[in-house]
Amino acid sequence: MKNKRSDNSNIIILGGLAPMPFELEKSLIKIVKKVAKFNYEKGKISAIDGLSYLCLELKQMENFNQPQLLSLLTELQQYLKYHIDRRPSDDHPYFLKFKRAINEVEEVLLLFRYHEKTTKKNIKTQYDLLTYLIFDEKNLSYIDYIFTHFPYTVNLENNKTLFEQVLEAYLKEVTSEKQENPHLQIVLRLMLKTPTLYVKEETRNRLSLLLTEIISTGKVDDLRLIKKIFTLFQQNKKHVSLQKTAKEYHINVDFPSRLLGLTDQYDPSLKDTRKNTRVKLKEELITIDKEGTFQFDDALSCKKLENNNYLVGIHIANVIGIIPFSSFIIQEAISRVSTIYLPNQKMIHMLPPRIGMEYSALKQGEDHLANSYFFELSPKGEIVSQNFQKTIICVNKNMTDEEVNHILCEQRITNPYYDTLTSLYEVAGILSKIYPIGRVYQLVKNTEPDYTDLKMDDHTIAGKIVMSTMLLANNQIAEYFSKHDYPLLKRINHLSSKKDQNQLVELLKKAEGEKNAIYNPFLEEAFNSYYFSSYGLSGRHDGLNLEHYCHATSPIRRGSDLIVEECLDRCYFKTPTDEDVYQLEDLIKEKAQILNEGQQKMNDFVKTYQLKLLKHLSIGE
Repeated sequence: MKNKRSDNSNIIILGGLAPMPFELEKSLIKIVKKVAKFNYEKGKISAIDGLSYLCLELKQMENFNQPQLLSLLTELQQYLKYHIDRRPSDDHPYFLKFKRAINEVEEVLLLFRYHEKTTKKNIKTQYDLLTYLIFDEKNLSYIDYIFTHFPYTVNLENNKTLFEQVLEAYLKEVTSEKQENPHLQIVLRLMLKTPTLYVKEETRNRLSLLLTEIISTGKVDDLRLIKKIFTLFQQNKKHVSLQKTAKEYHINVDFPSRLLGLTDQYDPSLKDTRKNTRVKLKEELITIDKEGTFQFDDALSCKKLENNNYLVGIHIANVIGIIPFSSFIIQEAISRVSTIYLPNQKMIHMLPPRIGMEYSALKQGEDHLANSYFFELSPKGEIVSQNFQKTIICVNKNMTDEEVNHILCEQRITNPYYDTLTSLYEVAGILSKIYPIGRVYQLVKNTEPDYTDLKMDDHTIAGKIVMSTMLLANNQIAEYFSKHDYPLLKRINHLSSKKDQNQLVELLKKAEGEKNAIYNPFLEEAFNSYYFSSYGLSGRHDGLNLEHYCHATSPIRRGSDLIVEECLDRCYFKTPTDEDVYQLEDLIKEKAQILNEGQQKMNDFVKTYQLKLLKHLSIGE
């Protein structure tokens, strides 16, 4: 049985069966030799894949006074740095492996290097080590390293949390006649950068009045820091209200422990028979998402053919290729409708993070299962041919929308992805003629709240590329099902005649002017009076002026896309019997009702939560 360690065991080890040092030394020597001999041009190095487990064993040692192991780790660190510095490209798979490896090695080195000092100072816990670094040694480089790589350490507790101890020490200086300590200011700022920081209600109540007094007097060197801490206290109050508000609308914030336990059985290494039935693609593949995205649903490929046509590939993470559609995990995801991104940077996941951000996400340099939709497109916008495949893909580069915009706007022709991006931009121009989006609907989409973080600014080059290619895939999948008279979960959009379109345009212009507001009354009125979207077996998409449309391109973030994946499995990738068709139709009816009811609950919840945020937001920087 493997030893387990908690989320807070990143630096000081837990107890357990201690591995024998000579066994670890023997394994480490093998890895060092392999890494030393590695050559990017010639070879492979399977030994690096076992380093994670070895590092875990090293961190579980009871005695870090092992000079030979320390020497080997330092040597390995130098070899890894050597290969990282001499990488042929930032996308080389072994460069990515070496980057992960050096992080793990340096984490272990942190333990070994501080062994002597921690022994002399009787330091036995992570908390002791951090307080020693902050208050005694004042080693900012290590403090920064630890908070960056192990952000949960800010919440370590020994009567008080680490953050509370540092904050109280700083406030004591602020309220005394002593000169403020810039060292503690820097430590607090490093702590505030961590996304995991949480302050207990008792601490907030105890210190909020003091912070308010300090702010009112203005007698503090770093008033912005004090205000930022006060804002954090307010945000933590909102975190508490998230659970309460979600419960009112029957929204599940956390996952049942039984469900989380099931995620371990789905092996992301693709070592199963499904791999043998798929095509391994060699196309150059990129993803385009907003900064900070980790749920990579879709990747794109594009090349210009000799006949001047374009071969466009839209590659979608195949979640149910990993996890059966009938599983508890998938059914729970559908009941959640979608991932919810909230205005204060909090997120309610549709899929467990391990599945949504690790197993399924199309991260660069890793093999993943996908459904790939290929279209040959003529310069006039004719779809010459199309082909859907079950594939294994390896994304070359996860790109941000800003990065794409910069490369194309500045014509960075030396960028390795310039040709692919240029072809995609040309295709986006062609597709805009096939899918001309009406002004009214475009105004609605541009001002509509984006709870799933899928929307990208379609006024930018990157936004046009993503929107047009996703429209192509969603429309053509729906067209296929219509042509063959197979049932499909369709995305339906109805226009209401309650308001004249010119009135609506004026209303939406006002809404667009308030698009950064937490609550937008103009948008509320526009939605209630004009547009209604739902899921069902039949109906057109009036907003896009399409007879047939579905959601198929974001299965990590939308439950509807998981259902469309199942429809494709049953009716495209194999020929269905009449009984299969009847059963699928019943399934779609059932799931459409769940999604539509869940969508309404989600909208009501987000609106209420936003209003609560607005009410609690009392001070900023």
